[in-house]
Amino acid sequence: MLDRANMLNLTAPELTVLIGGMRALGTGYKGSAHGAFTDRPGVLTTDFFVNLLDMRTQWSTSPRTRTSTMAGTGRPAR
Repeated sequence: MLDRANMLNLTAPELTVLIGGMRALGTGYKGSAHGAFTDRPGVLTTDFFVNLLDMRTQWSTSPRTRTSTMAGTGRPAR
């Protein structure tokens, strides 16, 4: 991916926005919804970044898989 970004003369922030936009538009592997982080797939929004960076989300390895799939859950209120 970095090689392709370099070929397109994209900066790191531009590549980040491109990946986030592609995720929001639903361009996952074989149509997978993993990593979309939105309730509105196909709509170009900031949902990917808002949900990925939300400090109320606790990330951990998904208990349902033995791969590197991560699951985000809400942190308990303090």
